[in-house]
Amino acid sequence: MLLKFRPFMTSKVWEFKDPDTGYIYKANSEKELLERIINYRKQNELPEIEFLPVVVENCLCRRRVNLGACEAREPLKRSIQQYFKGGMALLKSLVYKSYTSQKEADRRAKICTLCPLNIFPDKGPFLKWADETAELMVGNRKSTYHNELGNCAGCGCVLRAKVFYGGTIELTDKEFKEMPQQCWQIQEVLKQRFIKNG
Repeated sequence: MLLKFRPFMTSKVWEFKDPDTGYIYKANSEKELLERIINYRKQNELPEIEFLPVVVENCLCRRRVNLGACEAREPLKRSIQQYFKGGMALLKSLVYKSYTSQKEADRRAKICTLCPLNIFPDKGPFLKWADETAELMVGNRKSTYHNELGNCAGCGCVLRAKVFYGGTIELTDKEFKEMPQQCWQIQEVLKQRFIKNG
């Protein structure tokens, strides 16, 4: 769950750790901190951090020094390209016909129904078609919570289909940091890392 400062509240420190290099940015204000991050990443040929102000605010809110100064933020609205990217990634993966069991899909779906990132965005004809296509790729499979699943605002995938995916879960660093720790995808990635590192 993303956090934001409550009205009239602000951070007691202005520090942010770069997710790619580990570099610690320090500043005297939010504006200065954001400028330093943007300039540093540009100079080091690193990609821009999407929704940078939101990401920084969320990180600051999670610092002990700011305990009690923050509240939950509404899920971020993803662009058409983000939904398209998520949908296409899922479709590509499903071509391999790798599915999990009904029991596991139901377990995952239940977690998703309780997640604030399970959203039902307004879609045009193309996005509606892409979602329906993703659902068709899993055949007649439906979780117990089928009608309660929409799109994941974290990864952009169609959850009705994604809960049945049996392959390796791949998330970007940004998705991994923003998605709730109780998310089944986060748990799968952690499990995969544990197995890989032995």
